[in-house]
Amino acid sequence: MALVFGLYAYTHGVPSPWVLLEYAVLFGLVMLFFFDLYERILPDVVVASLGAVVLVRLVAYRPDQLVNAGAMALGLGAFFGLLYAVSQGRWLGMGDVKFAPVVGLLFGFPIAIGVTVLSVWLGALVGIGLIITKRAHLGSELPFGSFWTAVCVMVLIAPGPAAFLAGLITPVF
Repeated sequence: MALVFGLYAYTHGVPSPWVLLEYAVLFGLVMLFFFDLYERILPDVVVASLGAVVLVRLVAYRPDQLVNAGAMALGLGAFFGLLYAVSQGRWLGMGDVKFAPVVGLLFGFPIAIGVTVLSVWLGALVGIGLIITKRAHLGSELPFGSFWTAVCVMVLIAPGPAAFLAGLITPVF
């Protein structure tokens, strides 16, 4: 947590009066990262608490983006709910479905889509690496929530490079 908070403070300079909201969001994301990595679960209480903090952050910082972020939260939640229903829970867990609206609220359109796509790519690269090194096989489960929360933290700490990687912006030369 000290590393994440330190990187955030380094990249964002002097903290704003709302810095506790930022740190609460980062703390919740890091907690979810480790819960999913070790326990393969995104606890409802952490996801709901993070969602509440994200909503307060949105209203405090960017009330003009409330409609955009709300629509993205509904869209991402519906998309992941559909994936869960179609796969009958084999492709992803219900925690991912519950976390999807939080990502939508946190970033809005189009960044939430880029964050999600980058998370899928990160998971695919790690999965391929595990298969090549024979530490996993094609049917192995990966904690998608861990990849998703890691990318969320990266985007919050360094939005420019992360957005570039997600294909949301193009370099200007």
